[in-house]
Amino acid sequence: MTGGLIDDQAPFYVASDGNVGVGATVPATKLDVRGNMYLGYGVAANGQRRQLRVYGYDAGAKFYGTIHSNWEDSKRTFDIYTNSATHQLKIDASANAGARILLLPGANTGVGIGTTDIDSYKLAVDGAIRSTEVKVEASPWPDYVFTPEYDLQSLSEIETYINQNGHLPNIPSAAEVEENNGIQLGEMNAKLLEKIEELTLYVIDLDKRDKEKDQLIKELKEELQTLKTNH
Repeated sequence: MTGGLIDDQAPFYVASDGNVGVGATVPATKLDVRGNMYLGYGVAANGQRRQLRVYGYDAGAKFYGTIHSNWEDSKRTFDIYTNSATHQLKIDASANAGARILLLPGANTGVGIGTTDIDSYKLAVDGAIRSTEVKVEASPWPDYVFTPEYDLQSLSEIETYINQNGHLPNIPSAAEVEENNGIQLGEMNAKLLEKIEELTLYVIDLDKRDKEKDQLIKELKEELQTLKTNH
């Protein structure tokens, strides 16, 4: 047969080149389906699952990729994974507290949004991110500034450093930020807090000095007033 309609009641075609079409009179691939296709449609019992597996051969070994559905009372998932079950995409749509979208795990497993250059990052986004809250883990937190052994530089030392380097001590320069393509958010927040705590110590010290000067001025005024009274 050179190709044509197999069933008069269903649009199922086999072309002369071996391509099969469902709803396609000129199938473009080995299986060309024009319309919806269901796998496991009508499954009713809990725990039943269906999967679509595609095999290949590379580097002397057979491999496969699978689109796998899992339907259970406590866990409703849709998995896409290779023959290594640890490299997979899992979409968990259950009511469990742990429901989530998982990428497991792989040395360089990550997600790129608007970019294919994810490097070693778990999430790379080329564009703005909107969020109500972001938690960044940073350590050590710079409360060490308030310890007695902390070496707080004098303001004259800070001035000299700025004149020589053009930026604050322990803060990356503009050139360094450009070279590194940005900053580490947790690390930079810690550094900025370090500077805020140092400024607080400077202000406390200046406040003490002002109070000492005020007291000295008060005493000098009293002495002056006494001298005027006696003369």
